[in-house]
Amino acid sequence: MYFLVKLYPDNKPIPERVTHDLFTIRPLLPADYKLDYEAVMDSLDYYREFNPSEWSASNFDLSQNKKELENHLEDHLSKKSFTLTIASNEAEEILGCIYINHLSGLLTWLKQSREKISQVCDFEAQVYLWTRPSCIETDLDRKILEVLEKWLEEKWAFKSICFQTYEADVRQVANLLSIGLSQELSAALPKGNGKVGIYRRIK
Repeated sequence: MYFLVKLYPDNKPIPERVTHDLFTIRPLLPADYKLDYEAVMDSLDYYREFNPSEWSASNFDLSQNKKELENHLEDHLSKKSFTLTIASNEAEEILGCIYINHLSGLLTWLKQSREKISQVCDFEAQVYLWTRPSCIETDLDRKILEVLEKWLEEKWAFKSICFQTYEADVRQVANLLSIGLSQELSAALPKGNGKVGIYRRIK
């Protein structure tokens, strides 16, 4: 089902960036591969505690990361999915990453019913983001989430937006609730233990 739906309107431009005093959210580019790799390696221990995937494999290297970023950019430009980076304004450093995909893909991965998946329409986005542990220590991760959610709602042409997180990531769950989102769905991970939560703003 989700291969038949569109993530973003063909006739709408992709917003380029949003800037805060401390960071800028913009497309992740192949030229970012070294800084992005540093951010991933710095964050592995924290996110592996609840992320069921091999994020990222122990033998993941710079050349593989560059290729992955090239693929992300191709999908971004074709509007199949969007990958954004969170770049520090104060230092040459990447603070985290944002992934935007169609909601039907997430529901399929979570083995939801065919009926539930078939109800999802074009331009319904699901968002997942991670930030470096240093952002959590300074509460910058909550500000990033707040700026991102407002930007997506005001400037992007999605029909609806929800945020996905692992329920074991209690910090991110708290952040989603603190900016006024409500839990819409809790579903068991297809492999391993734990659950995924889907959150959105009730209008």
